[in-house]
Amino acid sequence: MNYYQMAKKKSNNIFNNLLRVSLAILTIGLIWISISWVNFRGYMDINNYSYKGDIRISESEYAGLIGDITKQTHSEVDLIEIQERIEMHPYVQATRVSHQFPSTVHIEIVEREPLAILNGDPMVFLDENYFVMPEVGNLEDLNVPILSNYNPDPELYPIGNKANSVKVQESIKLLQKIQNDYESLYQNISEMSLNTDDEFIIVLIDQPTKIRLGRNNIWTKLLVLKEFEIAIQGKKSLTDYAYLDMRYSNQVIAKERL
Repeated sequence: MNYYQMAKKKSNNIFNNLLRVSLAILTIGLIWISISWVNFRGYMDINNYSYKGDIRISESEYAGLIGDITKQTHSEVDLIEIQERIEMHPYVQATRVSHQFPSTVHIEIVEREPLAILNGDPMVFLDENYFVMPEVGNLEDLNVPILSNYNPDPELYPIGNKANSVKVQESIKLLQKIQNDYESLYQNISEMSLNTDDEFIIVLIDQPTKIRLGRNNIWTKLLVLKEFEIAIQGKKSLTDYAYLDMRYSNQVIAKERL
């Protein structure tokens, strides 16, 4: 074997060795890339759903609405579908859903604020827009007035929709006005009811004191009551009276508690 043949054979051996090394490195690289891709895909999988907002309803109740979505393993979810499902809950006023890279979905919830409880079977909560919300176990500590002696027909109070009772709507508007402009009275209302003549009656939490308001010009009468309360301030309070009769124009007929 001459020098040329020996050099060529040596060169072939080097090339073959380099080829083997290159193939080995490529194989290892492909395996590493595959493992990295699998890990990256797992890193990208959405596995955390975070609920935000001043929430009274349990997170598990909201989670149940999107359970089939959260049980899947994937890197993308339909945020609009999640929003629509959460907003199906009768206590939800608005929802915003966003995906925070890489694996978290934030669900921001604005719940309806109960303004009154309708006394019936079952009892329901009503917000300022008359939306009907079912009674749930963790809201019993809410200090909101009870509406009594209203038409109890369940068809008037469809869950997740507005109450259809005209008198209930009228009462909710009045309570909202009281809450905004006479908050101290709203905080002290235990019950608002209608008598057989459709006259409004308010019962205060303390003592209790009964306030008869009649059927018409209710807010005007409550302004008179507010002036009366200011006039007796420092001497007496509304709860020192057994009842206050506001049915007559610009008058307060008061009976002191015995």
